[in-house]
Parts: sequence; structure tokens; C-alpha cells
Amino acid sequence: MHTSTTARRGNDSKKESKSLHKSGRFNFGNARFLLKKGLRAAHIKSTYHYLATQHKLLLALIPLLVLVAGIVVHELIHGLTWALFARNGRRSIKYGVLWKYVTPYCHCNEPLEVRHYVLGALMPAVILGILPSIAGIITGNFYVLVTGIFFVMAAAGDFMIIYLLRGEKRSNRVLDHPNEAGCYIYRQG
Repeated sequence: MHTSTTARRGNDSKKESKSLHKSGRFNFGNARFLLKKGLRAAHIKSTYHYLATQHKLLLALIPLLVLVAGIVVHELIHGLTWALFARNGRRSIKYGVLWKYVTPYCHCNEPLEVRHYVLGALMPAVILGILPSIAGIITGNFYVLVTGIFFVMAAAGDFMIIYLLRGEKRSNRVLDHPNEAGCYIYRQG
């Protein structure tokens, strides 16, 4: 008799939960999503707390790693953008480091139209700087905002080159200087 009572209670609770779900008063799918989201947030907080208390040096290195990775991605964005407009595509792009200045660089081996060169020069500032800054402002995330501002400042050399090209005709071509920050301009006759 005890087992039939348990079975009856189980059936009653199933009927009740189905009726709540059908009535629209409670959505189990949303509850599961919120529970998972809450668990993810709790996991991130606990991981941060663990790093902050047990591995302070590792926690301090995370921003440095983000910045170094961002500088490499900055150069990759230059190369990928210029490769879209180069006749030989990615084969025209060369990456390296100017060890004298400890600065990574991206070099396009063939002349590009001024507008394509400028677009390639602007893209890292937009993707790594301006868009994250806007996202940081909208979401109120200080770290994303500061990272975006850093990458806008990291594009200062790119802005300098764009400024130098401001009066050039669109039909002119620009060739990266092979080992200095700068470029050659080929003017159409």
C-alpha cells in the first residue's frame, strides 16, 4: 500500500508541473537557461577568486598576455586586409619583428591603391580598438574599455601613415617600406 501512495504522489506532481507549464505561469526552459548561466557566472567568479588568492602572479600576467596576443593579432589584421587587395594574395604579405625596436610588423610586397592601403592600416584600430571600446561603454565593462583604448593608441603609427597619405589621389599606389615604418608612393602620370 505504501508503494501505491508513492506512485500516486509522483503522478500528481507530474500533472501539476505539466499544468503549470501549459498555463504559461512557469517556463522550465528559461529556468534551466538561467540556472546554467548562474552556474557559469559562479564558476567564473570562483576561478577568479582562486587565481586571485593562490596564483597572484598568474593573474597579473593575464593582461600582459592579452596585450601581447593583441599586438600579434593587430599585425595579422593588417596582413589579412591587404591580402584581399594584393594580386598575389597572402603570398604578398610578410610578417616579422624589428628586433632593434622589439616591434612586430606586417609588410605587403606589392603596391596597393591608396584606399586599400588605408583600409588595411585602419582595420586593426577598428576591430581591436574602436569596437571593443564601444562594447565596453555599452556593457559597462571597464576592462574591455581600457583594452580597446590601448589598441586605439597602439594604432598611432597607422594613423600617422594615414595622415601622410591624406592628400594622395586614389589612383596612386602605395608600397610599404621593407624595413622602416613608412611607405613609398607611386604617382600615376
